Amino acid sequence: MQTKYAESEKFTVVLSYAQRREQQAVDFLTENAPNIPAFNQLNPTNAPCGGGIPDAYLFDHTGRLVSRGHPSRLYEHVPALVAKVPDPIPPGILGTFEPRHLVDEAAALEDPTKPVAPILERLAALVERGGGKAEEAKALLEQVRGWIPAEVERLGATAEKYPASCAVHAQRFLARFEGVDAALEKRVEALHKTALKTPGVKDYVRALEDLDRAATSGSARKASQFERRAREKLQRIVEGSRAARAVKDEAAAKLRELDGQTSAGSGSGG
Repeated sequence: MQTKYAESEKFTVVLSYAQRREQQAVDFLTENAPNIPAFNQLNPTNAPCGGGIPDAYLFDHTGRLVSRGHPSRLYEHVPALVAKVPDPIPPGILGTFEPRHLVDEAAALEDPTKPVAPILERLAALVERGGGKAEEAKALLEQVRGWIPAEVERLGATAEKYPASCAVHAQRFLARFEGVDAALEKRVEALHKTALKTPGVKDYVRALEDLDRAATSGSARKASQFERRAREKLQRIVEGSRAARAVKDEAAAKLRELDGQTSAGSGSGG
């Protein structure tokens, strides 16, 4: 299970043992299970000891105990639980950087609708000029220039598993970071073209464009129309036979996300 799901960052195995000769246990686990966290007599909440050897406990991503028993009896439940775990949220362009002086520049960098190149030019000019803002401008430039290639690496790493999301994010990246780094732009363009060739991706991209229009529409009626049209496109991807399996999964996940947003928005306050 650890080998199969660990790279997804959505599942992990934790071992607990009860040994008087603890060093022998540590040596054995270091040699045979080096990538699995192990503890002597771990006793987590809702997982009391005493169920036999081996005894396993399966938790969902909220920390709720789902099942317990012999490990072999729990394997079949893992795929469904992993599927329900939200994707990790990638770090934002500023990371943990908190500006003291360049608040407007930082806000502009975080705005996905603003091109980044002019902002970086402004920061570089502040560094050249010197003065009280130069040090912060330099730190901000270093943060952004470090984040951009890391983001391209992340995009490339997810391209095969999430081709539809890759196409969407690549398209947005190209619009936002035009003129910042020609080599990185070329790489993202290649990722974008490859992703668009995957069956179903173009329809997924059009569906998300409709959702963007719904979010920015000043008319509730038009917003509802755009969202309904997006849902219909996503549903056709899920139910059709032409889209790749990965794209079907992404479309289904997006529909679940929209359903969750609708449910949250329809709740009444107390």
